Amino acid sequence: MGHIIHTELETIQKRLLNSDQTSVQLGTELHAVTSAGKPVYTWLARGCIRKCLEVSADNAYLTVSGLEEILLISDPAYTYEGDNNVLIQQTSKWLLKLWTSALQGKTIQFPLSTANFLSETDEILKQRFSVTCFANFTAIRSVHCYAHYTTFISDIVAYYRWLTCYLLKLTYDKQVSLRKQESSTFFVNNSNQVYFSKSLATVYFLHYVVQTANEVISCVTDYSSKEVLLKLLSLFGVWNLRKYAHYFYQGNYTNDPNFGHYIEEAILALCRSLTDDAISLIDAILPDDCLLNSVLGHSDGKVHERLESVLSQTYGTYAKFQWKDDIHGCVSKL
Repeated sequence: MGHIIHTELETIQKRLLNSDQTSVQLGTELHAVTSAGKPVYTWLARGCIRKCLEVSADNAYLTVSGLEEILLISDPAYTYEGDNNVLIQQTSKWLLKLWTSALQGKTIQFPLSTANFLSETDEILKQRFSVTCFANFTAIRSVHCYAHYTTFISDIVAYYRWLTCYLLKLTYDKQVSLRKQESSTFFVNNSNQVYFSKSLATVYFLHYVVQTANEVISCVTDYSSKEVLLKLLSLFGVWNLRKYAHYFYQGNYTNDPNFGHYIEEAILALCRSLTDDAISLIDAILPDDCLLNSVLGHSDGKVHERLESVLSQTYGTYAKFQWKDDIHGCVSKL
């Protein structure tokens, strides 16, 4: 997903340089997208790295695992452009300005179409969950038919649009309420950021990712590749959607307890459907062994053999500790 969005943003930047009429709108929209994109992707990367550390257990802290270096390199990257929570505020502030226009009945039109659906806010917020079974929720009748995954992704996009509109309404109402209580704009923005603005900007960007990636994947001509990419996009969309499932109940989108269960079952079903393609997907994105430089992530999968080889070839592995004599003869006080 990150590669697709990166390529799209490069194309957009070229359009921005060659554009005259829509340069202001395109620049504003691009700024909003990237201000949310950097925090969202760095948070996702941080979560992935932490998960790798947990899965690798104590081996993760070996220098030869390479995870320590990845962690040290990635941590500073979260703050290169400023704190993520401050950066993502720029996206939420832009969306709040659009909400004011939407309430006035104005048409919202931007070149990237990331927020054009806000013109239909009233109709979107009236939508309700009406699915009665899991098969209808995923719209997947056969795991080998990419057309079914396309339908499911369209539904996921619709869920994100409702969620964005609802969170935008909550954030706007919260901001109005805080302004009546406090005169400090700084306090209002920070208080609104914790549970409202941050979630709003994150969901807005996730909607953009799913929508844009779906458009790019639809142009893929190879059937096998297209099917796998649609599965991955479906998994990405529904996995992130699960984090915000409670808002659908708060906003009266549904009172059916099965909605949350359907999301979880969809995640498990998509993971199972990708099992046969897991090795191929890893080979497709994995860098060369010399670049990865990790005994845990080597392409041959021989973790224990490579650990033993590194330990046996490292100078001083089996040598006595230099400080052994210093503690010899010491009596425990316990």
